[in-house]
Amino acid sequence: MLSKTKNIIISPLDWGLGHTTRCIPLISCLVERGHKITAAVNKQQKAVLEVYFPNITYAELPGYNIEYPINGSMTWNIAKQTGKILSAIKAENIWLSEYVGEHPQDIIVSDNRFGFYHPRIESIYITHQINIQGPSILKSLLYSIHKNYIDNFHHCMIPDTEDNLLAGDLSKTPIERFKFIGPISRFDKMSSNDDIEFEYLGILSGPEPQRSVFCKLLEESFYASGKKCAIIGGKPLDSNRYVKENLTYYPHLDKDEFYNVVSKSKGIISRSGYSTIMDFSILQKPLFFIPTPGQTEQEYLAEFHHKNSGIGFCKQEDFSLDKVFFKNTLPKVNEAHNSLGYFLELI
Repeated sequence: MLSKTKNIIISPLDWGLGHTTRCIPLISCLVERGHKITAAVNKQQKAVLEVYFPNITYAELPGYNIEYPINGSMTWNIAKQTGKILSAIKAENIWLSEYVGEHPQDIIVSDNRFGFYHPRIESIYITHQINIQGPSILKSLLYSIHKNYIDNFHHCMIPDTEDNLLAGDLSKTPIERFKFIGPISRFDKMSSNDDIEFEYLGILSGPEPQRSVFCKLLEESFYASGKKCAIIGGKPLDSNRYVKENLTYYPHLDKDEFYNVVSKSKGIISRSGYSTIMDFSILQKPLFFIPTPGQTEQEYLAEFHHKNSGIGFCKQEDFSLDKVFFKNTLPKVNEAHNSLGYFLELI
């Protein structure tokens, strides 16, 4: 028997589009169960979700607007933005309190937004990174800060398997109330390998200016190769598709188009973001990772999957196509692992 119709508001973090795209299967399950969904998002996130859910409610909520440095320490750069981050967390909590006062909600779902909770409304926090990566001297402090934020929520759900198949040390926890819900992805089947069209497919993601730095690096390398290549730009508000010489550029693709372009590609060059990892654990296409410089989580995940699955990677500053090899795929997640079980039990 289905539960009664509930009003559910969901908001993903805006550090790249991965948090947004991994909310697609969650929202889809909730819509199928007849619940009334509100997505609290910025304009770019709305552009992604509206393709799949034109009939849910959208409320505009500014993001954290974090910027990554072109050069220098990521840790120091984020430290310099601490004031902006704390202000954003406080602002989103005030925004949510005012919003639910006018538009009552039964459940709140936050994908890694620290302030998106309410003490009197069932609040769910979704994160794969219980153990935030950083310099060793700061790891204990980062964990304590994150744990304090998590404790504001009624539930914490981890999109990984209980044996930490995809996130490794990031998702490990002894805390019983933190529940594993299995990886979440908008994809549900392996990509095909028929009619290969592109030698290399580059997938861009993450905040500026590093997204554009990565784009330029791939463009120059792809043009120089003379081989047929493609790039997916990760820019949902842009409509400028083009073909120039041997390069096809797609600013953004919906699920079906993304699947088709991946299927036509020999291998993928991308950041090692966790949402990308969850998607390609389903798509099962060979990968080569280039972590965002200084992004400790991505650096850890690239090294983890190189050690455990033989996925190739290199630093952005060392990149050339000569280093790229497409040999292995990520661990394949079985259907039981991808059930969202505990999440759906609460709804």
